[in-house]
Amino acid sequence: MKFSIRFILILSFLIYLNSLQELKAQYQTGDIFVGVSNGQIQWYRNDGTFVQTLNTGLGGYTTGMAIDAGGILYVTNFSGNSISMFDQYGVLIGLFPGGTYSTPESIVFDAASNVYVGCLGTGIEMTDHSGNNRTNLYSSRVDFMDLKGGSTQCIMLRDFEGTNIETQDICSILPGPTYASGLGGTAYALRIIPVGPFTGQVLLANGVNILRLDPPNPPVVYDVSGYDGWFVLNLDPDEDHFWIADFNT
Repeated sequence: MKFSIRFILILSFLIYLNSLQELKAQYQTGDIFVGVSNGQIQWYRNDGTFVQTLNTGLGGYTTGMAIDAGGILYVTNFSGNSISMFDQYGVLIGLFPGGTYSTPESIVFDAASNVYVGCLGTGIEMTDHSGNNRTNLYSSRVDFMDLKGGSTQCIMLRDFEGTNIETQDICSILPGPTYASGLGGTAYALRIIPVGPFTGQVLLANGVNILRLDPPNPPVVYDVSGYDGWFVLNLDPDEDHFWIADFNT
């Protein structure tokens, strides 16, 4: 059977490119992504091994992050009024096509891959996964938020760097009851625990301390001596530990 030299060369080149892709670092379950200002994100393995620095190229503060079902990392740029996307190798794809956001700080996906962005300027903005059909679900300041699980996924917990956590019914587009108040410190990043003995409870980075909330019970307090700027946190994939970052250090 005869083959052209051109076909063999093209096939060899494609195999070479595929081999290069396989050698590149890819996201793994449990990887840690840390926003470190200057439009950058540091990427680590779960054991603390540094992989590389991702760069939005926009400067400013990067805060909220989420990975979609396809393995794309979305990063809010608070200063750049935008959301950058990186593929599974940490390569910058470009900006999320949902348009300009007013000081976005947090981003959340629901089970249908709809995108919710928490903004200081415009509250909670929702689009589909392609950035279409943009809808404002709450118009006042939102810093950090998280979406409750369940069959409807209607309840969003939100804060505004104050001493309360509020709820928002994103199905009826109506504010709900206050989840927790008088927390002391400053309410920053929050995460709803999805499984295990503390299912439904909320972890909160609260400046001086980290709180586990289950109102009306008193908060459970976590802390590390000498650190008083707890700002962001996220759950480990084992659902039994969490990661926390201090904005001073």
